[in-house]
Amino acid sequence: MWNSVWGWRRAVILATLGLGCTGTSTRPTPHPTSVTRSGEAAPLIRIDKVTEVEGDIGEGGFDYRIAGGSFLAARLHPCGTGVSEATNTWADTHRLPVLRREVASERVLMHLGSKAPPGFFELLYRFEAAPQSARVILTFHDLKGNPIEPALGEFDSLRLSDLSRSLKTALECTPSH
Repeated sequence: MWNSVWGWRRAVILATLGLGCTGTSTRPTPHPTSVTRSGEAAPLIRIDKVTEVEGDIGEGGFDYRIAGGSFLAARLHPCGTGVSEATNTWADTHRLPVLRREVASERVLMHLGSKAPPGFFELLYRFEAAPQSARVILTFHDLKGNPIEPALGEFDSLRLSDLSRSLKTALECTPSH
């Protein structure tokens, strides 16, 4: 799964970081004609953090529509609480009802209601201990639960870029003692 996310950009990231030095790399925001995998809507937000690059370097593509990126970190920690809090703050700001919330330190699933367009946002967060990786994805679904890609302008008032920044910050959590 990580191969489709990284693609040839791994070579650029590793070259930029000096083949293993700690650092951050982001991909540019794609144009509105994102490529989707068969039957799946492209995520609105997708943020990946890893401590090591896996597999062979191959072809890649843009897998998100609004914001996101892939980041290399020296060490990661489970950040489920921070991801949930960042999402709650964004939902409260935009008066989006939280329809479903399952929060654990290593996993988060949230559904946030939307009236226009009708449907719901689904936020998924997953932390893996070995090898260390974290991923947060935001998608939009119609009322039947089918993933869809509304026109980008439909979400302008929700400032998804603010949520993306908050989620990226939430993924930088440290262990609590």
